[in-house]
Amino acid sequence: MTRLANVTAIILCGGQGRRMGGSDKPLMLHEGRRLIEHIADIVAPLCGEVLISANRNEDTYRTFGEVIADRQPDRGPLEGMAACLHRAQTPWAFVCPGDAPGLSTDVVRRLYQTAINKSVKVTVAHDGSRRQHLHLLLATELADAIDDYLGSGGRSVHGWLDSREAAEVNMADLSGNFVDLDQPGDLDK
Repeated sequence: MTRLANVTAIILCGGQGRRMGGSDKPLMLHEGRRLIEHIADIVAPLCGEVLISANRNEDTYRTFGEVIADRQPDRGPLEGMAACLHRAQTPWAFVCPGDAPGLSTDVVRRLYQTAINKSVKVTVAHDGSRRQHLHLLLATELADAIDDYLGSGGRSVHGWLDSREAAEVNMADLSGNFVDLDQPGDLDK
């Protein structure tokens, strides 16, 4: 497996877990392992560094990568992305949620190859039905653009992506990679 040393993996684990009764979803067990373990096992050997966007349980998350807290509360996943992008030491970052354990290296590689081949700064996965806005690759230089969007009152990752020239990458054949586990019953599968 060729390593993408110029890509930082950003795993978003800063959610409040409302649909899981306030539990820290990425730390919940699925198939005998924490959700984040499934993801870290894919991105850690592939990417140059791993950053975890988290606002609680920092000591536990630190076993999977460097933990970066939100700079301002209640601004959603874009805040976590921006905080991590400002810290990243590579020109590219792959972003994914911490509750989608089906992730494969193919997602990261296709997003990266499309960015390089099309000379674009943002690529986002499309599962054949809809854009998967939390599975994306972007140039780390876009941290300030996200800050500007947040500063203007924007909060939506969809909205920010709509404001950019994001290239959608068809990954209908990989749709199982994007299943996130949102309900307690999902963890029993």
